[in-house]
Parts: sequence; C-alpha cells; structure tokens
Amino acid sequence: MGNAGCFESTPSIEGLRAAVDTMDPDEVKFHLEGGVDVNEAIDDHGNTVYDLYDVRYKAFQEEMSLARAGSEMRESEEARFMQVVGLLRKHGAKHRRAKEREQAPTSPGGGSSFGNSPARGAIPPGYPVTPYLPTTPSPSGSPPGSPDRSP
Repeated sequence: MGNAGCFESTPSIEGLRAAVDTMDPDEVKFHLEGGVDVNEAIDDHGNTVYDLYDVRYKAFQEEMSLARAGSEMRESEEARFMQVVGLLRKHGAKHRRAKEREQAPTSPGGGSSFGNSPARGAIPPGYPVTPYLPTTPSPSGSPPGSPDRSP
C-alpha cells in the first residue's frame, strides 16, 4: 500500500493530491492527520481532492465494467477506494460545487438564497462557451439568422 519513504515528508496538499490520485489510504491518512486542509483547491478551477477522487472512481468503475478482472481483485481495489473516501469524508471533504454554494451570497433580509447560488450543472467561470445555433433552416431556405431572401 504505502511507501514508508513517503512518511518522512511533510504533509502537504500536493502529497494529499498524489495519495488520492494513487488511492493510497495510508498516505491520505498521513496528510490529513498532518493538518492538510482537505478542501484546499488543487488546481486553478478550485477543484478539491474529493473532485479528484470522483474522477478516479468513475474511471475505475468504467475500467472494471470493461475488464474481465476477477472479483477478488475488484473487491480489493474497491476496498481501497472506500477507505480513501471514508478518510476524506471524516475530515470534512467537499466538492468544488458544494464549496461554491456555501460561499454564494444570500439574499438581503435573510430570506432564501434561491437564485443567488450557482445552478446545478452551471458552467464554471472562465469556461469557454459556444453559442447554440439552431440547425433547422428557415422557411425561405436561408441559413438561420440570415436575412430572409424570399422573392
């Protein structure tokens, strides 16, 4: 599982990220118990190690659905994933979106913050957006958005 040499290092967000990336429960525990903030951003988009865990777990599930690996191997790997997510949750890990919702301003007067929090599936700030262009031609046969050239 863990590499004894790694335990000589100082706990860090980089080390935690690497431990989650390799699904090493011993290393994850080392960094979390060493005081690393489990919700610190690990990239410029504000993703956390919990987001990284989700990506790795989804890839694992897809790989296992395609592979003919024995159930013993799958169970062993699944146990590692469950240990890692258990440690992350124990230390209060949150996904990027959950952190954004918590930081969203509430409406004046203490009412509901409905409308002020990012929508589920919202496009993150700075994400390039391609406008939607309908593909159905207009009745005149001209491309959508072009002036009608009917006789």
